[in-house]
Parts: sequence; structure tokens; C-alpha cells
Amino acid sequence: MVDSVSWSHSVGKGLPSSSDAQSPSQADGRRQPESPRAEGDSVSLSRQGSEKSRQSSGAALHKGVDGKPLTDSELREVRDLERRDRQVRSHERAHVAAGGNLVLGGIRYQFERGPNGDRYAVSGEVSIDTSSEGSPEETLQKMARVKRAALAPAQPSATDRAVAAEASVKEMKARTELRAEQAEEGTIQKEHSGRESRISRYAKSAVQSETAEHRQSEGLSRLV
Repeated sequence: MVDSVSWSHSVGKGLPSSSDAQSPSQADGRRQPESPRAEGDSVSLSRQGSEKSRQSSGAALHKGVDGKPLTDSELREVRDLERRDRQVRSHERAHVAAGGNLVLGGIRYQFERGPNGDRYAVSGEVSIDTSSEGSPEETLQKMARVKRAALAPAQPSATDRAVAAEASVKEMKARTELRAEQAEEGTIQKEHSGRESRISRYAKSAVQSETAEHRQSEGLSRLV
């Protein structure tokens, strides 16, 4: 914080210069007290004075609904509302950016009117699609996006964390379903492989028997 403010300003515009008129001491021969410097005067304000100056300036910029400058307490209320408005809008925009097409209907704000008559967002909400998808794989992908959207703001609310927790529960359910499907597919594949193995062994045995008979018949024909 700047402790003091200083600036220079010019005064005494239009006074005769030394070339145009004699000084008082030259006029009557007596030494006169030195007058304040006409040009380049330096004015300094203390920190308290500077703060009052800024408050006065802010009050002049913000007027109440009656057109009168705001009081100090009203000005502080406006500053608080402005800060709250920025936080709320940033929070909800983070949800939308992370949620993408899962966000339904955009952002809905609740407003409060300040002493200056302006409306400020004091809370907001975003609806997001948290329904399960047709397959466990799709549900897992969707719930991961839901959690990212819910926890995207720098300071997630209790509601945001509850939505993320709900998505986690659906993730676990989808993983259970996926494992069950994979186990069923593994059983079917194993049974199918077993049938193929038995068929293969039977076919191999048949071929070997036919080959032995053929060789035996060839041998008999040669011996005759």
C-alpha cells in the first residue's frame, strides 16, 4: 500500500514576472517576509488522508438510487457485492467449461440489488446430466466428466461435492457390471474353446484312424 501521495501543481498564473515589476523589498528598501513559492508547490497527504480521498472519490463514482453519494458503509457493501458477483460468475463458468454438453440449460443466477441500484449475482446454479448410459464403458466415461465438472471451481461447494460423490457411486456400479460382463464373456469363451478343442481332438483322431487303415490296406495290397 502507498503510504503517501504527492504531486505538484501550478498556482499564481498571471502574476507579473521579475522583469515586469520590482519585488516588495526593492520597492521600499525594507526586507519583506518571503511569500510561499508560486510554482512547483508540493502537497503531500498522509496514509489516512489518502484513504479518505479514495473513499470520497469512490463515493462520488457510486451514487444511491436517490442520486446522493453513498455513505462509507454503503460503499463497502457495494464493494462486497462486486467481489461476490465476480466469485459467483467465475465459479459457475468453471462448471460450464468442464461440463461441456453435459450442462443443461446454461447458468441460472440469483441477484441482489445494491445501495447504488445495480444488480449483483450472489449465487448461481448449473444443471448437469448425471444419468447412466447404455453400457458400463459409456457410463464410466460420462461419470468421469461429471466429476471433473463438479469439482472444476477453485472452491467447490457442498452441493458440488455431493454431485461428484454421486458420480463416483455410479462409477463403482458400472465397474461391477463391467466385471460381470467380462466374467460371463470369459466363461462363454472358455466353453467355446472347450468345444473347439474336443472337436479338434475328435477330428484329429478320425484322421489318424483313417490314415492307419489306408496304410494297412496299402500294405495288404502290396503283399498279395
